Amino acid sequence: MTQPPSQPSLLRLPPLSILAIALAFGIAAVLAVTLLAHRQPWLGLRFSPSTTPEGVTVVRAQGPAKAIPPGTVITGISSVPGSMNPGPLDLTIEPDGSMGDYPTYDLFLSRQDRLSEIQAAPKISLTSADGRTFTIRPHAGGRPFSDLPPDFWVQLFVGLTAWMVSAAVFAFRPRDAAARYLLLSGAATLTFSPAAAIYTTRELSMDGTLFRWASDLNFFGGSVFIASFIALLLHYPRRLAPAWAGVAVMLTYLAWFVLQHVGFFESMTFARRFLVMIGVGFTFILAAAHWFLTRRDPVARASLQWFLLSWMLGTSIFATFILLPQLFGVDTSSVQGYSFLLFLLVYGGLAFGILRYRLFDLGDWWRRVAVWTLAVLLLVLLDMLFLLGLKFSSGTSLALTLLICGVVWLPLRAWIWGKVAKRSKPRQGEWFRQATNVALTPHGEHAGTRWRTLLASVFDPLNMEAESAPSDAVTIARDGLAMIIPTTGPLDAVRMEFPRGGRGLFSPHDVTFANELISMVLHAIGSRSAYEKGVTEERGRIARDMHDNIGAQLLAALHSPDTESKDCKIRETLADL
Repeated sequence: MTQPPSQPSLLRLPPLSILAIALAFGIAAVLAVTLLAHRQPWLGLRFSPSTTPEGVTVVRAQGPAKAIPPGTVITGISSVPGSMNPGPLDLTIEPDGSMGDYPTYDLFLSRQDRLSEIQAAPKISLTSADGRTFTIRPHAGGRPFSDLPPDFWVQLFVGLTAWMVSAAVFAFRPRDAAARYLLLSGAATLTFSPAAAIYTTRELSMDGTLFRWASDLNFFGGSVFIASFIALLLHYPRRLAPAWAGVAVMLTYLAWFVLQHVGFFESMTFARRFLVMIGVGFTFILAAAHWFLTRRDPVARASLQWFLLSWMLGTSIFATFILLPQLFGVDTSSVQGYSFLLFLLVYGGLAFGILRYRLFDLGDWWRRVAVWTLAVLLLVLLDMLFLLGLKFSSGTSLALTLLICGVVWLPLRAWIWGKVAKRSKPRQGEWFRQATNVALTPHGEHAGTRWRTLLASVFDPLNMEAESAPSDAVTIARDGLAMIIPTTGPLDAVRMEFPRGGRGLFSPHDVTFANELISMVLHAIGSRSAYEKGVTEERGRIARDMHDNIGAQLLAALHSPDTESKDCKIRETLADL
């Protein structure tokens, strides 16, 4: 009896089908957010906090409000539902790091709700600080797409790109636990980045319930993002914990989200920033553990280098410049939308690492980037310490920071760089002599042995053998674990594996240097061949000269009638010979 065909699962779908599904889902999410922003009543105004405790300043006016001069301070807004006095609180871009506590957040949402009711009326009256009244009629067709600011599109682009990058990795590695957690982090980015775009780019207000949902989705997505990266590092590039550990991390962050949602915490800044910062720090601890465990696994370490580079340049800078200052009461929400672009570095680097794409191109420059990143982080941390902790002025803080970095960090950086990036200087003179010895050795086993000895002294491979399928040029194989040296004159092709004692990978620099060695050997072999050819030709010429001269003398002696003359000529011929 034949079994009914099994239903196709996501793991059995071809990569293109998975990518098509992911693209459709991502586009649907982007369109939903775009239409939601488009449906908001359009005033044609852009505000900024005023210098006074009450009121907001008009930065730009167009469309329905084009009659209002820029720079006008609006102190009142009214319509049929009622009236309100707008203030700096109503212009809060990102409440997570600037509200302080949840009662203030609830007050903010209630004001947003009332303002959105006024804003949705057919006619609105705006009162300025100098007593003037402006009447505007919000655009009934909603906010034009052209009026949506650039950071709105940036946040949508980041969410969609991160989702598609993670989906592309998952499509080709669906059974890899690391790829699954990367897909989950991409889904989280597609959640928190577009959700933030909804409320961070509003004109003045939006429905309080919608605002709360969007803000919660932003925090929920951020929590899942950090949790998924912690779980990913528990599995990649080496498994550090059982499978349930990643699930436990996810449940921990979800439980934290539920606790803050039900009002367990009093401080909103603590509830929405503390565990995220702890998660960022924990990823560095896991990365250090991987670094130690992969000291004998060059491919895994190269993948980890991709992660460290992308993570340090992406998430760490975001946490340092956006999240960390908010813990000290500094509002950084004005640049939050554009700072989401840093997450693309994380996904790009980690995806390349998981797919093992050009791993051997990384080793020459990733350490330098890491050291400079640490320098930037130290500069920011010191400046924040002096500015916020010790209450110095901004000028004094910056001066002290630069002084400490110059006196302490620069020498320390030079010492660290000398330790982590120390490389032995190429012994080119010695290698040239060895290449010459290879060329001058008579063809046979000794020449091949000396050629292998030279390659071993340069690249220090753990394994070297004859290559059965030689190529026409130096090539790198197995993600940089092996390099094939082609046939070099009379010398057979060679395959080298695990360079630098198994602690590294072959790089394009190694290919270039191998080609230089081959050129030196071929040049020396060519010079020797030219010398031997010259010697052979000279010997032939001498032999011909001897044949012609001595033959003529002997022939003359044989035909000489005088015996004494004949003997003399023979003696002279023997002397010449």
